[in-house]
Amino acid sequence: MDESYAFHANVTLTFAEPIDAPRSTAHLFGPTGEVAVGSPEQGANRGELVIPLRANLAPGAYRVEFIAVARSGRRLVGQSSIVIPEPGIARQPSASVSISATP
Repeated sequence: MDESYAFHANVTLTFAEPIDAPRSTAHLFGPTGEVAVGSPEQGANRGELVIPLRANLAPGAYRVEFIAVARSGRRLVGQSSIVIPEPGIARQPSASVSISATP
């Protein structure tokens, strides 16, 4: 039985400054290792970095590691934790973000 379910969406990271998506990178890691994601894209807001998921995610804890390059050239390095709940649990996936800037 496939334990993944209909959590097939995007991971969106929001920053206080405009992000240059083509120069940014992201990797997603889950319970069984690295998860395939598409190239980061610009969100509707210039401060959004959208990471498209290529497949449904099984319940569990995930970590997205990113290097977001601001349009000013500043690199924002960080990670975000995402928890996908078991099917039938009435709550939204949760996330937390940790970001540090490097010159």
